[in-house]
Amino acid sequence: MTEISESKKPQKNFWGIGIIISYVCFMSMILFLVFKSTNQKVELMSDDYYKKGVDHQSMINARNNANALVNKPVLIQEKMLLKIPANTARDFFHGKLQLLRPNDQTMDRELDIETTEDVYLPNLQEGAWQLTLHWEDSQKKQYNMQWNIYK
Repeated sequence: MTEISESKKPQKNFWGIGIIISYVCFMSMILFLVFKSTNQKVELMSDDYYKKGVDHQSMINARNNANALVNKPVLIQEKMLLKIPANTARDFFHGKLQLLRPNDQTMDRELDIETTEDVYLPNLQEGAWQLTLHWEDSQKKQYNMQWNIYK
């Protein structure tokens, strides 16, 4: 017969402590995510974003007018040149070129264009840019074109 030794001590289970440690780690992760999300900078594309949303149909009409043109302004990204065709330039009355940086509103620029010549874009920092050309011809017809570039 084998003897049972009384010198063996019962093993302790630490599963309760493991559950507590898991809860503490989970809560720490949640609190870290809440802290990071509340410190995240949130910007709209423009200050009058909602007003522009109301005027959306006029922008759609202006884009349709630009799409109907035979010779449209062309952006040559390698040279950072906005080439305006001669027949469009003849009717070119007044325009604005918006340079929007999606991730940093402080880098946004707006240029007034009163000329019929090609426009060289200013030095832009590397990254994503949204270029919007909005112009009006001599008959007050609105046009709008947009390009997304990565420099």
